[in-house]
Amino acid sequence: MPSLEGLQNKLGVSDFLVIALSEDRKGWEKISPFRERLGLDALPLYHDTDSQMMFASKVRSLPTSILINHEGIELGRLTGPAEWNSDEALALIRHYIGRGLTTRR
Repeated sequence: MPSLEGLQNKLGVSDFLVIALSEDRKGWEKISPFRERLGLDALPLYHDTDSQMMFASKVRSLPTSILINHEGIELGRLTGPAEWNSDEALALIRHYIGRGLTTRR
């Protein structure tokens, strides 16, 4: 989550937005203290109470990161933890932003 916050802080413009979606069964009583402890202020955080997004996107395990363009087309996904604010990840995201995020790979 801190690396997603870093990604949002570095690239968060009108053409790019990171959204964090929690599947925690205890809901906001668990999510809010976690968010405060890590100082996640810039990261939009939502709670998928019924796991509808997880099932709709066929996520098999958490964490899973999905890159979706403005047309709702999935461009790629990564299952497992990642350093999203690393130079490599930033280059990948900038590549897709530069292409308008419209071409599926």
